[in-house]
Amino acid sequence: GVSGAAAKATADAHTFGIDAGHGANTVTNSGVVTANSSANAGAAGISVAVTGAAAASAQSVSNSTATAIATGEDATDDTVTNDGDLNAFSNSNAISASVSVTNSGLAGSVGAVWDGGTRSDSQARGIDVGAGASGDTVTNTGDMDVDAISATGAASVSVAVSGVGISVATSTGTSEATAIDANEGDDADTITNSGNLDINSDAFAATVGVAVTSGGVAIATDSVWDGGTKGDARGRGIDTGEGADTVTNTGDIDVLTLSGTGSLQVAVPAGGGVGIAVATATSDADAAAIDTGDDDDIITNEGDIDVDANAVAASAAVSFTLAGVSGAGGTPWDGGTTANALGQGIAAGEGNDTVTSDGTVDVDALASASNVAIAIAIEGAAGAITAAKTTATSAGIDTAGGDDTVTTTGIIDSHSFANTNTASVAASKFGLSIAANDLWNGGTTGTANSAGINTGAGVDTITNDAAIRSTSLVVTPNVTMGVTVGGVAGAISTATANADSAAIDSGADSDIITNTGNLTAGAEANAASFNIAVAGIGGALASDSVWDGGTTSNATSDAITAGEGDDVITSAADHTLTSTATSN
Repeated sequence: GVSGAAAKATADAHTFGIDAGHGANTVTNSGVVTANSSANAGAAGISVAVTGAAAASAQSVSNSTATAIATGEDATDDTVTNDGDLNAFSNSNAISASVSVTNSGLAGSVGAVWDGGTRSDSQARGIDVGAGASGDTVTNTGDMDVDAISATGAASVSVAVSGVGISVATSTGTSEATAIDANEGDDADTITNSGNLDINSDAFAATVGVAVTSGGVAIATDSVWDGGTKGDARGRGIDTGEGADTVTNTGDIDVLTLSGTGSLQVAVPAGGGVGIAVATATSDADAAAIDTGDDDDIITNEGDIDVDANAVAASAAVSFTLAGVSGAGGTPWDGGTTANALGQGIAAGEGNDTVTSDGTVDVDALASASNVAIAIAIEGAAGAITAAKTTATSAGIDTAGGDDTVTTTGIIDSHSFANTNTASVAASKFGLSIAANDLWNGGTTGTANSAGINTGAGVDTITNDAAIRSTSLVVTPNVTMGVTVGGVAGAISTATANADSAAIDSGADSDIITNTGNLTAGAEANAASFNIAVAGIGGALASDSVWDGGTTSNATSDAITAGEGDDVITSAADHTLTSTATSN
């Protein structure tokens, strides 16, 4: 017969300390405001069929929002004056489990993968003024502590004593924390801040899928067509969005974002048959102290800025069969497991921007991705393929394109680190064992870019009177192994590492650069690929992508780089440069 079970749970929590609603609001506050919000959702679906088909589906969705002061989302001009300390804490958690069991037939456990699977979203804001007609005005002297945390977990298990077992599940976690948010609309906002702003945004997501049958077909997979298990963490100190904005900051701003994702998929047709396991994960972390978006902005900063963006993604696929076909892997068609980290001290976006800063700016971006694939067929064919990539980008001051003017007298530190790890193992006692990675796309890939000051294309004027240190580091190890006692074994893969660092980068066009600060730029790229093929009796082949340069590393460092154009550069300081590229 047929047995089916479906479950869904939803939780929504929204807290506002002061909610002025729609209209042209004027809010004046001098007291301590604390907004706490927590949303928790859990669902489980269990289906059992003695014979026939068993299907189970479960999804949980949680949404949490905490805002200390809000003035509505309509397009009217709001004025907020705050002298009190503001606290906004938002926590969102969602878990789900689906289990299907049949003695003979089809067992299918499926999360709502077409809708992001199990999801949690958390948002926290100190002051939120929404969209304005001509522009909102915010004056803040109070300290703010703003935290948004989301955690999501999904498990899917299908067991068919004989027949077909299918497990498909995924989870998504998103978080956003902003101290002063005027990001709605393209009006010209005026923000004046002298309070200390502490922002933390964390997003976690984990998925486990298991498909088991004693004989037949077992398939376990994440939503590999859509990036798999996903986490997205965003944090801002001051965010004005598009429009000709004016920001004056004299307070210290600390922003920390962390996105962590993991996916484990296991397929076991234990007695023999076909086992397929595919796993991938995507992690994005985005952090900036001051972000004014596109248009002609004016930013004056006298506070110390500390920004950290951390993205970590890991996935593993395991398949085992006594006899038949065993396949395990990532998603080589789109780069596989991916981690992206973007950290910016001051981000002005496109437009003719004017930035003046004499506070210390310290920015770190870290991206780490790992993908493991293990396929074992005692007798038959085993194939394992991995794919992973990372991108870490850091900038002390980034004004993108336009005719920009940047004046700095405060120390700037910008550091980026990208780490990508892959390991694939295919093993059989008698038969075919092939292990590989996405070598046609550079294989295991890591990219790190760092700049102290980056003004992009345009006629720019940069005046720097302080020390700038910019470093980038990339490490991309890869191990591929094909093993068979008797038969054919193959291992083929490669790795790529790219590191770029500049203390001052004015981009293309005719720029004027005047520097009196000591400049340090360092770039280090390390790529390593180990291919091992072993056959007791038969044939074995191990190779890198020798037709395309094989394992590759590139490292570039510049104290001052101005791109194309008629540039005028004057520098009266020490420059220290280091570039190291290592390939194995």
